[in-house]
Amino acid sequence: MKHTDPLFWNYALAYFLIGGGAIALVLEVLVGGTSGWTGMIMAWLGAMVLTAAMRKPRNE
Repeated sequence: MKHTDPLFWNYALAYFLIGGGAIALVLEVLVGGTSGWTGMIMAWLGAMVLTAAMRKPRNE
């Protein structure tokens, strides 16, 4: 998928949020702190963006 394809940036944002949320949750388990809520919120927002991007029809 090229950066000019439809919905590329939606997928990029979704995977960035899911990945960042997963890293924050792992750091919460390993180190402790307050990143647990941040990780859950990031992963949830990433899932919502990914779901919305998958539902949009592609204009091809």
